[in-house]
Amino acid sequence: MNMRFIQVFFRDVAHALRRNKAVLLLFAALTICGAVLGTVFFRLWEGGWHCNRLQFARLIACGNFFTFLLRQFCAMLILCALLTVCGTFPSGRFLCCPLCFVLSLYFGAHLSALLAGGVAWVLFVLPLFAELAVNALCCYLAFLRRSCRKGFGESVRDNGDLLLLQCGAFVLTAALTAILRGVSSLL
Repeated sequence: MNMRFIQVFFRDVAHALRRNKAVLLLFAALTICGAVLGTVFFRLWEGGWHCNRLQFARLIACGNFFTFLLRQFCAMLILCALLTVCGTFPSGRFLCCPLCFVLSLYFGAHLSALLAGGVAWVLFVLPLFAELAVNALCCYLAFLRRSCRKGFGESVRDNGDLLLLQCGAFVLTAALTAILRGVSSLL
């Protein structure tokens, strides 16, 4: 991968953002609604999902770092597989809308769990925002791609830039979390 590839990719992304404003507004609305509903569901339900999100926030802030990396890596692989499936058949791109909503729902719950955890945990909101932005961008770009019926391998090749972007988000989230753990331990 060279700088030319990165420049062309981000130029294409900027062009897609300028050209498809209605779809951009749709995904922005899905992202915001999902985050708000995730926050509301976290606050309303004191059941298993509430406790599960609190445990994940505790894992982010002060748990075993390798367990956190493994969970994030598995989530990235699942998301990459779902984005690839979205590109394998013509109407698969419509799966990107509920996928973006569900990712935003979990983001809202994780955000609430981190805010409920204390002052030192608020720092860990930054990696969550970066991850949400990249996930929403990948869903948006996958939605814009029109595809015909093709195999899984062809879809992986066609969506390779999105998969690389997901890998970059994983590395960014891991690096930010490692840095913020050092900062929060000083607090």
